[in-house]
Amino acid sequence: MNLGVGNPIYDILLLAHVIIGMVGYFSTSLTSWMANLYLKDRGHPGLGRYFNGKTNWASRMIVFVPVFGLVVAWAGSLWSDFSQVWFISAIGIWFATAAIVSIFVWPVERSIYLALKDGNYADGSRDQRVKRAVFVGGISSIGYVVAFYLMLFKP
Repeated sequence: MNLGVGNPIYDILLLAHVIIGMVGYFSTSLTSWMANLYLKDRGHPGLGRYFNGKTNWASRMIVFVPVFGLVVAWAGSLWSDFSQVWFISAIGIWFATAAIVSIFVWPVERSIYLALKDGNYADGSRDQRVKRAVFVGGISSIGYVVAFYLMLFKP
């Protein structure tokens, strides 16, 4: 199917792809920022609202970035992009950031929630995991910006 660039359906699919990436990565960055706040001020009232024991579905949206990317490629017949260095690099960055976020950031959400709920802040290993999650969240944010640049400008 070739809807073509400029076709309203293609544009909506592309916009959905971009918005999903922005929401997912922004939410992951926000989780890292809030985890850093946890390390600095464990009594902050915003922590209990953010780390409420529920799954942060907004940050999980990053798994849909390549799904919508494939739909965009299909709708615009952009299969030749798949062999380009910028495309392979952007996909590699996405895989790396998605993996490190799922390994280091997402589990910390529950850990912080339990610490806040129980009032047990003396766990040094938890603090190490939170510090790692903060660092990884920053790396993920930088990775997203680089991947977004690659996809937008196709250098």
